[in-house]
This record gives sequence, C-alpha cells and structure tokens, in this order.
Amino acid sequence: RPGAAPSGLAAFARRLRALGAAVGVGAGWLARPPLDAQSGLIDFVTVDARGDLGTLAALAAASVVAPIVIAEAVPDSGRARWVVRHGATALRGNGLAAPLQSDEFVPWAQLEHRFFDL
Repeated sequence: RPGAAPSGLAAFARRLRALGAAVGVGAGWLARPPLDAQSGLIDFVTVDARGDLGTLAALAAASVVAPIVIAEAVPDSGRARWVVRHGATALRGNGLAAPLQSDEFVPWAQLEHRFFDL
C-alpha cells in the first residue's frame, strides 16, 4: 500500500531510533517508497545546497517531510543565508569553516558557545 515501508526497513528504523539514532535520507530519495512523507520513518533530510532551482525544490519538499533539513556543501555565508531563508534548519559545508585536524577538534568542541552570524 502507498506509504507503507517494507517490514524489514520499518523494523530497522524502529531499532535505530530505540538506540538513539536518527533516520535520514537525501532529498533525491524522498519520492521513492518506503522513504516518502507518509512512512513516518524520516527524522531528517539532506539537501545539496550548490544549486538554485533544484535546491529550492528540494528544500521545499524536505521541509514537508522531516523536521530537520540539512543543507550540505554550503560554500559561503551568502549561500548559508539563502538556504536558511528557504527552509534549511542545519548547515554543513567547508565554506562555513575550514576542516579541523583531529587534535584541533576536541578543544573546539569543548567550547561552550558556538554562533554563526546569519
């Protein structure tokens, strides 16, 4: 039936949630069962932020399907503002900050306050 997930996938998603994990999918898979809006299996959706019209359509679809919409490959603060204005709730991309070496990551993560001025 439409929107029904195969029992194996639904059981797997429930088990992941029981372990505290979130279940997500890339925006390109939103319309394909069992990963559609009616399944209730999706916690977040990732959207490629490098395009314009395609990104806008993916942001719109993702915001209907999941409470968290992650814009990936955000190249700079201008694009970050654009995707947030159009529905992204989280951002990821090398344009936001340079990648950190492992010995730099722990001190960075231990700081109490993180702000990104949009």
